[in-house]
Amino acid sequence: MVSLVWDVPNGASNMPPVTVHLLRDGKPFRTITIEGGSLEGSFDGVPKASADGRGYTYTVSSNTVPGFTLVGITGSAEAGFVITNRAGEHDGMLNVRFIDWNGVEIDAQQVPFGGSAKPPKDPVREGYVFAGWAGSYQNITRNAYVYAQYDRMAPNGEFGGDYIFDAMLPLAGGAVSNFGDCVE
Repeated sequence: MVSLVWDVPNGASNMPPVTVHLLRDGKPFRTITIEGGSLEGSFDGVPKASADGRGYTYTVSSNTVPGFTLVGITGSAEAGFVITNRAGEHDGMLNVRFIDWNGVEIDAQQVPFGGSAKPPKDPVREGYVFAGWAGSYQNITRNAYVYAQYDRMAPNGEFGGDYIFDAMLPLAGGAVSNFGDCVE
């Protein structure tokens, strides 16, 4: 049995998966992934001894979890192993980057695991109205990119009507697609 302990700020949820390696006599034997929401995993059907009766020694190791520091692995094969991860403080901070329509970074913030970034002031783009942010900047569990979204104004300055979006891309043979919106 392998148990996970998460040392995280209050309110943090949505823990990442953890890959755990079972070593038999110091050599890789099996691997399991414990989903972050689950706190336990098991290496079922592991033999205690070889066919000639020689007992095996089992230990575990864990992959590094982004945004966390591995505090330690305690326990034994008989009692079960406990893997403790702590939300990082300095080098374990996660990055949230807010990106404008042209790929320019508007803002970058560092937040602890489970923390939230504060969106910057709404960006301005000529001929468009800011429509919001695409991507999550709350309860961050990994580095994130958040993209500015815009609605294009029609020639009369209002929204809607028949106009072509900037997302159109030429395809082979000269056809044009705009990802599902019909333009007639």
